[in-house]
Amino acid sequence: TCSPKELELSNALSNIVALALQNSILHKKLAKKNEELRTTLLSIGDAVISTDIEGNVVLMNHVAENLCGYSNKEAYGKPFKKVFKIVNSKTREILEDPVSKVIDEGQRVHLANHTILISTTGKEFQISDSAAPILDKNGEITGVVLVFSDVTEEYGLREDLKKSKENLDKAELMGGFGNWELDLNNKTITGSTGAANIYGLEKETFILEEVQKIPLLEYRKTLDEALDKLIKENKPYSVEFKIKKPDGKIRFVHSEAKFEARSNKVFGVLNDITDSKLAEEALLASE
Repeated sequence: TCSPKELELSNALSNIVALALQNSILHKKLAKKNEELRTTLLSIGDAVISTDIEGNVVLMNHVAENLCGYSNKEAYGKPFKKVFKIVNSKTREILEDPVSKVIDEGQRVHLANHTILISTTGKEFQISDSAAPILDKNGEITGVVLVFSDVTEEYGLREDLKKSKENLDKAELMGGFGNWELDLNNKTITGSTGAANIYGLEKETFILEEVQKIPLLEYRKTLDEALDKLIKENKPYSVEFKIKKPDGKIRFVHSEAKFEARSNKVFGVLNDITDSKLAEEALLASE
């Protein structure tokens, strides 16, 4: 038999052992959860970098390592701005690092367009990103997580598309032609730069009724009938008419179009034929 004091001591030891065991289990669960989160972070398809409240790198995943040119081990503890060097692709001006901005402002920030990340290898990547504060249970900032991606190829395609459109606009303006699209669902017309120039307009999207006022009134019936037959009977749409531009000038225009039932849209082209029409009239008058 144990004395009351020995029994009390035994119970206390049992409680201590139980608490230690419980803490050990919780610690293992927490460690497992942290490892799962770390594995998830390292496996994300986008590049990820996390920092502490001082702006020093704590973790980089493999995508971030490849883009920045640093390994996770090399970057650990280094100031973020030494690892993540960004410049404006147009001016080559060094940009403020987003981590410092998040720490200063306490809210999510996004990189501006035309941002280039310069790797330690000298290779450059066009990137897009967002940085957000890491908050503790009291809402205090304990660090920053930055998620970014390489959009070099996508950016290049956008630039090529932009140049192609610029070249098309120049060709249309020089050739006196343009293209247009009528959306029958919302009765709006979108015209190219060349089409807007022919009609003497500054914007490129209009309500159908606005555009219908530009041709001279005597051609309204012909144009409406041609459009109606195109949509209902799929008959060829090829019309010549006169328009009065906002500056008062009268121009001769030829337009052709096709109807696409699937999208319920009409696609057409315009051509300013004023010069050829005036030449024809001059020839007839001469004859």
